[in-house]
Amino acid sequence: LKHSLQDNNEEDMQIPFKRFFTKKKLTQSIEKSYTSSEVENIYTKAAQWVDWDSSKAIEEGYKSSVPVYACVKKRMDSVSSIPLVVEVKSGDEWESSSNHPLQMLLDNPNPEMTSGTLVRLMVAHLDLAGNAYWMKIKGGRGNTTKELWPTMPQHVSITGSQQALIEYYTVGVEQRRVNEDDMCHFKFIDPSSLTFGQAPLRAAGKAVDIDNSGQSFQKISMQNRGVPDLHISYEDDNLTDEQMTQANAAAKTKTGPGNARAPWVTTKAKITQLSMSPVEMDFMETRRFSREDICSAYGVPSSLIAEMGNVNLANAETARRAFWQDTIVPLMDEIVDSLNMCLASEYGVDVRIAYDLSNIPALQENYAEKLTNAKIMWSMGVPFNVVNQRLELGLDDIDGGDIGYIPTGVIPTTFDFDTEGDEEAKALVFNELLKKHNNG
Repeated sequence: LKHSLQDNNEEDMQIPFKRFFTKKKLTQSIEKSYTSSEVENIYTKAAQWVDWDSSKAIEEGYKSSVPVYACVKKRMDSVSSIPLVVEVKSGDEWESSSNHPLQMLLDNPNPEMTSGTLVRLMVAHLDLAGNAYWMKIKGGRGNTTKELWPTMPQHVSITGSQQALIEYYTVGVEQRRVNEDDMCHFKFIDPSSLTFGQAPLRAAGKAVDIDNSGQSFQKISMQNRGVPDLHISYEDDNLTDEQMTQANAAAKTKTGPGNARAPWVTTKAKITQLSMSPVEMDFMETRRFSREDICSAYGVPSSLIAEMGNVNLANAETARRAFWQDTIVPLMDEIVDSLNMCLASEYGVDVRIAYDLSNIPALQENYAEKLTNAKIMWSMGVPFNVVNQRLELGLDDIDGGDIGYIPTGVIPTTFDFDTEGDEEAKALVFNELLKKHNNG
């Protein structure tokens, strides 16, 4: 058609073409289809990334990406396994109070869900949206909170004023207004916002895009063809549309996973292999790097969610312990700070919410090390109660625990019982020496 236009006048064009193209425009259009710049543009076009928000984080992250789902589930299961403990200040000490109204609220937040369910949902919302909300239902004496209900973060907006950073929340499709005092708002820090938090998934979004695209490409590749990819060109340039349709249909019957590497028999056709190199096709390696980025954003060692068969026991225990110490404990500190601000404050400054890690298996080894260090410190003369406090052993103080004791074998030879000093300590040392003397 291009050569025909060059040799004939525009009036000689067929009517359908004349309606839409001039000779110049049609010629440029045909030439453009064959320029290398168009092919190059396919590879140089800017990458398209997902603009992550709460809804897309749930649909394309948690529900579509295996690494995201595994990381979020690991975090919310871990946090929900830690008991929240209400403590009341008595003198200078904090004592747990199992019968306190706040403890009963945390254990039974509402008639429809358990404490574990509420906490899991809160962690999932934090990890995917950067924000989590508990709506407070108040009543009774003192107008304290009686029930706690989760609210979907994608259905919450915030309105502030000159007098307050947050004046009220607008919740749900019904646009219900909730006062700032009637909402517990958990959020991760976002340096660009004082009202909303940033989800780890926003930082890991590009890695999730790459991983999801890799999965889609592999699936489409398996559906469309086996290896290798081929370009088929027929020597006869005068094939009819019907013949081309039959040729395409025949080619498709030879592709797909079931026909991978099967030989082809053709007539008057030139077949060119177009498969990419093994390096270019190494999507498994690309996905591994993407998974590492996602795990890094969530603070979850990749060995805890994948490749467990290639990890020895010692490395697995180290990774599990690091996950608890470096990820879960700091996360619990953030959660408890928010709980104390929005719930414990209703009962005054002498009530607080803490958490108990004493029954976490991954931290038991650490506790054993604490006990070893405690024994060393005590043998050096550090009082038991001081050791208990410094190492946070969680033991009750004992009578006489404010006195340090040392082995009698290291008492100075110049030790003088006649000088003034701690009479109780001298008596203990004297009795110990007497006991050794009597035992020969």
